[in-house]
Amino acid sequence: MFRALTCLAALSLGGWAGANAAVPAVPPTALPPSTARPQPAVIQTPLLLAPRPGTLLEFRTVTRLTVDSVKPDLRTRDQNKLPEGVLAAIGDEMFGPESLEELRALLAEDLESGVEQKFFIRVLPPTQAGTVRLALTLLTPKTASEPAQRLSTVHTLSPSGKVLGGEVDRAASSRQQGTALAQLSAEELWIQALAQAGFDPSGIYGVLAGAGEHTDVAQTVSAEAFLASTGLGTEEIEASEVHLRGVTTLQELLPGGSRRYLQVTHIEPWETQLVTREGRRTQRIPMSFEQFETRGISRYRADGLPQELEATVNIIQFLGLPLDPELPFDVTLEVRMHGEQKTRLVQVTEGR
Repeated sequence: MFRALTCLAALSLGGWAGANAAVPAVPPTALPPSTARPQPAVIQTPLLLAPRPGTLLEFRTVTRLTVDSVKPDLRTRDQNKLPEGVLAAIGDEMFGPESLEELRALLAEDLESGVEQKFFIRVLPPTQAGTVRLALTLLTPKTASEPAQRLSTVHTLSPSGKVLGGEVDRAASSRQQGTALAQLSAEELWIQALAQAGFDPSGIYGVLAGAGEHTDVAQTVSAEAFLASTGLGTEEIEASEVHLRGVTTLQELLPGGSRRYLQVTHIEPWETQLVTREGRRTQRIPMSFEQFETRGISRYRADGLPQELEATVNIIQFLGLPLDPELPFDVTLEVRMHGEQKTRLVQVTEGR
């Protein structure tokens, strides 16, 4: 689960299709003969999408990332250029306690301010019998460094959650947002659109029926899909595909038919390069993720629409510093972060 701040939401989404590893149900205990009464059978079925056209849900989603520590690692480019002990002295000179705190504060300046966004789900009349049509809209407010953004998408699904179609509403979306996601497949677009508010549809629909059942699925996400979530383009970052693994567990069947799920997602260590250009000069800055794990608890309504979410993320990231190529050493920063995302339903208009 964790969007709008670096590539947090890109990896909080899952994108897995369901392998179902069901936990056997525990048989109910019978009442003594003297007091036993016939009880109606409890039928456990997977969650299906069955919302009424005209239903409108309005959410507030808040994402916040905290930079816990920054640690430099200096390595010589040529072992013969620096005498033993000199490299450590350079590190102490460049990155004393005050310098490291200034660097941490610089990285945290944008990340720790937090972002509050509005997210809407509107149920549209279906264009074909037996399908569900949803319009999703994300509104991101203006910040000191970025203009206000709007993203609108339309999706067609089966009741079991199979993606039948989807498109970006380019006329209703900001150019940057619309262009980034327009290249995705209909399934990738559905996953990314829900991920704006932290929701992950993997393992939710048509799979898990009883409390305790879970799916455990590995998947490879294309670089294009990943970059669409980060807001970066292929001209800004050279990325390989991302290998994800996610576990979705149906925790509880709640009164009224709603359900609570636990989702844990992590990526395998992943390396890429940021690309910067100054005039004719192109520089590639190495970046990698040693750890990126999200853990989220979400609740879905009886009609299959999302209702609320709380998620956390833990990240260990390595980022190379662009230095003068004449220097005999390289510097890599180890950045440790944690974050949270909360999405709550603030207004409901039920369809008829």
